[in-house]
Amino acid sequence: MVENIRNKGFTFVELIVSIFILSLLIVVAFTSFNIKVHSTANTINELEVQGNVRFAAIFINNLLSDCELKDITIRKGMGGSNTLLIKKTYIYLSGSTLMVQHNYSYGPSNPLANYITRFEVKDDNGLISVILTGGMREGGDICCIEIKVYCGD
Repeated sequence: MVENIRNKGFTFVELIVSIFILSLLIVVAFTSFNIKVHSTANTINELEVQGNVRFAAIFINNLLSDCELKDITIRKGMGGSNTLLIKKTYIYLSGSTLMVQHNYSYGPSNPLANYITRFEVKDDNGLISVILTGGMREGGDICCIEIKVYCGD
């Protein structure tokens, strides 16, 4: 009687092919995960910039709404940005941080918002225009808000 001997297991070629396919699946999964993490981080950074610009815009808008034209002083600051004095509150751009100093003649400056790239203030016969721009990315700024408040007679 002849017994049919059958080897159980995988051949070396089958093992190599299965390891190669598993490696490809791992590389694709890792790459997809990395892309998702990078995209999420960019979105979180953009949301932070937008929140900072919005917060600063609301703060400045509230100050401008509660004053008259005689309470506002606009000066040219460093790097093409402006400085703004509303009553005794001094607002200026230092690097990429919008700073505020309450009680202008004395007292420390405090950061109002980070990631601000442009701060411009204009007076057009009582119409005060404030432009706040935040963040940079390919293709332009992340966020830009313009506030217009009429403080004339």
